[in-house]
Amino acid sequence: MGESVRIVLVDDNREFCQLLEEYLNEQENFAVVGVANNGVEG
Repeated sequence: MGESVRIVLVDDNREFCQLLEEYLNEQENFAVVGVANNGVEG
C-alpha cells in the first residue's frame, strides 16, 4: 500500500462530518487525521 492522503474535515454539520469520516476511514488511500466543527477549530 502506498501513502495515504491525510484529510482534516471541517464543517459545522457534525452528523455530516461523522458520516464522511466513517466513509473515508473505510477507504485504503485516505486517512482522516482531524475533525473540526468550525473554521476556528480547523
